[in-house]
Amino acid sequence: MKKVAIIVPTYKRDLNEDEKKSLRHLLYFLGNHDIYYMAPEALTDLHYHKFPTVFFPKKYFKSVMTYSKLLLKKEFYQKFSEYEYILIYQFDVLVFSDQLQYWCEKGYDYVGAPWFKSQIPEYTHDDACGNGGFSLRNVNKAMEVIEKSNESLLVTGFKFLKQLFFLVKVKSLKSWLKTFEPYQQYVNKDSIFVGHSMGAVLAMRLLESRTSPILASILAAPFYGELHLGEDFDKLLRSFINHPFDWNRIKQNCKKFVIFDGDNDPYVPLSQPRFITDQLGGELNIVPGGKHLNGEAGYRELPEVLAEIKKWL
Repeated sequence: MKKVAIIVPTYKRDLNEDEKKSLRHLLYFLGNHDIYYMAPEALTDLHYHKFPTVFFPKKYFKSVMTYSKLLLKKEFYQKFSEYEYILIYQFDVLVFSDQLQYWCEKGYDYVGAPWFKSQIPEYTHDDACGNGGFSLRNVNKAMEVIEKSNESLLVTGFKFLKQLFFLVKVKSLKSWLKTFEPYQQYVNKDSIFVGHSMGAVLAMRLLESRTSPILASILAAPFYGELHLGEDFDKLLRSFINHPFDWNRIKQNCKKFVIFDGDNDPYVPLSQPRFITDQLGGELNIVPGGKHLNGEAGYRELPEVLAEIKKWL
């Protein structure tokens, strides 16, 4: 098996000056390695340095979201199964030395840019990687993780849609609702909303605006009022909570609510999930020692959520 290949995503025939500089650095410092472009089908006649090209359906190059979806597919990694590792090298990268073999020999499954610990609880990340634009990936391990994720997340009869909302891009409820708009077409009577903290608030606001009910909602650490976590964070929250919730309409647009929170949540007082449960006629599940049910509290998954979903199959 070969050790490593460098994969360069591209979707256009011409590069701007910054991208050309990135390509020059790639050739100068890493040019001795196997390098491939990954590109949409029918993209030919590139007006820059030629590498072998691995083509994928054009639908995966329409947006950051569709591109990210491709990198979560087993079929992507199968294209490079003759290699132990692949290095994703996007054109916003500048490399200044060749340490690729060194990092491959470390034996890590994934090496990428970290998410730094934030002072804002919604975006606290202790051991996660959030930017894959320059990342080293073990091909077999990636496929193994994807297979395991499919086993736990893809429940027969349900299509799961996942949307990540990043603080740096999200300034208000309006922008969150706009980000969700492309997914509205997939929401129907069999849909289940699953939201954590601000995501739970978003789910309630989405239900307020619907004209037909969905099957169920699972809300983890939801809130409806001020949390008093500091002016910066409270300011960010205000657009989500600065007008009253229409509890009757929310309830009309969802047949069942299941709510979770820790009994010692340091950010959301338990009185708020209790109040929401009372308003929506839901079922409240209190997790002993669960805190905010987030990564900071040691939660990367909550099996109880999957168990609830399976009940509705």
